Amino acid sequence: MDQNKFTEKVQEALLEAKNIAVNYGNEAVDVEHVLVALINQKDGFVPMILESIGVPKNDILKELYSRIERFPKSHVTQESQFYITNRLNSLFVRAESEAKALQDEFISTEHLFLASLTDYELGQVYAKYGINRQNVLNAIQSIRGGKKVEDRTPEEKVKVLEKYGRDLVKLAKEGKLDPVIGRDEEIRRTIQILSRRTKNNPILIGE
Repeated sequence: MDQNKFTEKVQEALLEAKNIAVNYGNEAVDVEHVLVALINQKDGFVPMILESIGVPKNDILKELYSRIERFPKSHVTQESQFYITNRLNSLFVRAESEAKALQDEFISTEHLFLASLTDYELGQVYAKYGINRQNVLNAIQSIRGGKKVEDRTPEEKVKVLEKYGRDLVKLAKEGKLDPVIGRDEEIRRTIQILSRRTKNNPILIGE
C-alpha cells in the first residue's frame, strides 16, 4: 500500500499508535492502538463522528484500553523490532477500499474507522454502543458537508465550515432554530430543490 496516500492525520495516528504500544509494553501495533490514537486525535474526524452519533468517546476508550492491557507483552526497545499485526494490515486494505467507495483520493481517518466496523474482534464493542455502518456514514456525510478527501489535510475544510457556517440539521435536532413566519413560498421552493435527484443544493440568503 502506498503510504503517500495517507492523510497527515492518519500518519500522525500511526506514529501515536506505536507510542501507545511502547507504553503498554506490547510486542506489536494492532487495531486497538490505532483506534485509541484516532479517538484521542485533536480536530480529527473520528471524535467528531462519535460525538455526532452520541457515543461518549471515553466509554469506547475504556473498552479499547482494557483490550490493549491483555495484549502480549514484550521488552522491545528498538523501533526496528516493532511490527504490525496481520489484523492491522487487513484494516489498511479495507480502509483503502472504503476510500475508493467514497470516491476519495486519499485514505483518511474516517476510512480507518469505517474499516474497523467489520473487525471480528470489535463487533461486540460496537454493538454495545449502537455503532454501525449506516450511522457512521451518516455522520461522515454530515461532518464533511459533501466534500471529498482531495488532499492530505481534509480536516482544514471542516474547520472552515465550522467557523463560517451553521449546521442547520444539528440545530433543528436540538430545537434551537427559530420558527419561520411568512416564508411559505421560500420553504416550498427549498423543499422542491432538496427533492431533486440532481442540482439539489439550495442557497439561503438572509435579509
